[in-house]
Amino acid sequence: MSTYYGYAEREAEDNIDWSVVGSDITKMLQEEVTRREVLKKEIDDASRKFGQTLSEAPTGTHKGANDFITGYTGDVSQARLMQDRLLKSGQLKVKDYLLQRANLTDGTKGIFNVAKKFQAEFKRKADRMTKDESAKLEQTLFQMTEGFANFNNSGAYINPTNFQVSLAKKERVKDKDGNFVYQMSDKPQDNITVNELNTFVSLDLDRFDIDSAMDKFAKSAGVRNQKIRYKDDVTDQYVHITISDVTGDVYNKNLSADQKKLVDSYREAEEDAIEDMISNPYNAASILTDYVGKGYDFTFDPKEAAKDDKMILLEKDPGGSGLPKVVLSKEQNEVLKETISEGIKFKLDQIYSEEGTQIKRDAPPRKDPSLQRKSKTTKNKINNAIFLSDLLYGNDDQKDDALNRLKSLNRKGVKQYRFVETGEKDDNGNPIRNLVADVPDKTQQSGYTTENIIEDFNNKGVNEIVRSLVFDDITNITNAEDRKHYEEIMASVILDNFSKYKDASGNPLTSATLVPAGGGVKSGRTTPPTVPWDQRTVISSSGVTGNAQVVFLEQAKSDATTGNAKGLVKALELSYLGVPKGSTSEIVPLAGVAKVTALSEDDVEDHGITTTAYGTLKIELDPKFSDEKYILIPVWKSTFETTNEVAKYMEGVASDIKKGKDVKKINKEDIRKFFTKTRTFGTNDAEWFDLYNPKGAAKVAFRPYDPTKDIDLADYTAKKKAYENQ
Repeated sequence: MSTYYGYAEREAEDNIDWSVVGSDITKMLQEEVTRREVLKKEIDDASRKFGQTLSEAPTGTHKGANDFITGYTGDVSQARLMQDRLLKSGQLKVKDYLLQRANLTDGTKGIFNVAKKFQAEFKRKADRMTKDESAKLEQTLFQMTEGFANFNNSGAYINPTNFQVSLAKKERVKDKDGNFVYQMSDKPQDNITVNELNTFVSLDLDRFDIDSAMDKFAKSAGVRNQKIRYKDDVTDQYVHITISDVTGDVYNKNLSADQKKLVDSYREAEEDAIEDMISNPYNAASILTDYVGKGYDFTFDPKEAAKDDKMILLEKDPGGSGLPKVVLSKEQNEVLKETISEGIKFKLDQIYSEEGTQIKRDAPPRKDPSLQRKSKTTKNKINNAIFLSDLLYGNDDQKDDALNRLKSLNRKGVKQYRFVETGEKDDNGNPIRNLVADVPDKTQQSGYTTENIIEDFNNKGVNEIVRSLVFDDITNITNAEDRKHYEEIMASVILDNFSKYKDASGNPLTSATLVPAGGGVKSGRTTPPTVPWDQRTVISSSGVTGNAQVVFLEQAKSDATTGNAKGLVKALELSYLGVPKGSTSEIVPLAGVAKVTALSEDDVEDHGITTTAYGTLKIELDPKFSDEKYILIPVWKSTFETTNEVAKYMEGVASDIKKGKDVKKINKEDIRKFFTKTRTFGTNDAEWFDLYNPKGAAKVAFRPYDPTKDIDLADYTAKKKAYENQ
């Protein structure tokens, strides 16, 4: 087989253009140098820009925050210098450097932004709390923020491996050598991210208006009327009972099938309404802490929540929103449901009324209506003499008060009632004492004569004593016409009060037995005795009647708002300074003792309070009752309510002094004790009281002349002079 040998063509020679290669390499090297120079410049620019960020660290009026920012700025500056040195020495890769720098920059900006926001939010949050607008959870979270962002006991920590920034509370502990050192706390609530801190600072959580929610449901619940009729053998009447009670709690007997269905449907509706009210966990937490109260608080520690049923568990949001989740326990949910259910029942129409119908039989003819009216008049006068219970069952001081009340009724010019010894003794060997009255002597133009009212007082029965006083012309409890309609049963309002009094051993009296009078009991005042606040009936502007406290609290429902000093003055004038109908101001302990006026913000500044002026109550006091010329109370809801306790305190002191007792005068130190409202942030009420009522004899200087405010110099001068002369 033949073999073919063909022509093999020679390969073309590879020609290299070294001039081009050289040019390309030179260009590449120059570009790398340029890239490195640009990168170096970018790094230097970033360092300078970051340094400027540090130099513009936020500051404000909160010293703790300023100290924290100053310390943190120093730490970040050192960390930044260390990063730059490691990069330039080749010990740190550019990629790692950029990552660390980003972590440090983002963390620092986050902290500075929160610090700025904290300074801006501080007063607004305090105002929300003062006005009772914020929920307890908002206050708790902001308090935690204050713990970090005020930063007296916290620190920002820079992780040296990746330069991430974290925040944690510091704990003071002993090291192995016995020295005290500070270390990061490992408690969940003591560690926080910058994002959480930012949320806690700005978060607004309003108090849930549970009262309005319960009112709304109660109005929609409807009414179930049930009527029952039975015969009462004691009164010989048919009694008709009407019950309005949709819950079935007031009277759940003898219900018809339809009524039972109504009760069942109500209970289902109530359960649904309550579930709706607490379906939002933040509303539920507000109800527990702001309405139920009783020590409920929040914690991030599951162990603490498991041990204490008053601690509401908060869990951090894994999604990173910064808003913690509220986790209520089974017991806490039960408390919520029971409390709301009870609150609703108080707002429902639950009425029980009885009406008797006399059984028609052969009976005496019906009394003349005019005679019934006269009998009622007599009964009312006996009711007004209920103070005679003090004369029967009280101690000598109480008997003395009763005689003074008796003296205030007379129109016979009685100088005084008193007990006198006859010089004889009774069968038990005790001195015989008569109750007498010193009355004007009709036989001469001046002078008094003594007349017996009740002889041998201590050996009389209580029924006999009351009847004698009611029928006596001198005592003037009743007149001749009234006595025609007197019935013994009328005196029960006086006689049946014995259980309210105590014997010499301090035990309650068990029967209507006279407590003997001593020889030193007499009336000596020329004016009626004062009547305590809980025994005076006055009326509010809305028509509600009750004792002084009832009327004050009724006024507070509408008038207890920030700065409403006029509303507080009105509440006091209607309650503790109010005069009961048919009485004189002499029975009011604070009459002539305290003068109340409302001060505007400008008026407050005129009194030397230039820091923060609110509408303010001014109480001017009579020197006989107080060494304080006046007391100033700035007005918002909590101080409005506190004034109720202050008024009761002042009334007690004034009453004792008017009785001639040697007691401590009204003073601002004792008044301050009533201002117990505290806040998790902001100023407590007691501190506000101190600001408006500085301690010591030195008066706060009158504010300086301000031409932008005091247009009339003569008016300013007059105000200043009036203030300095107070």
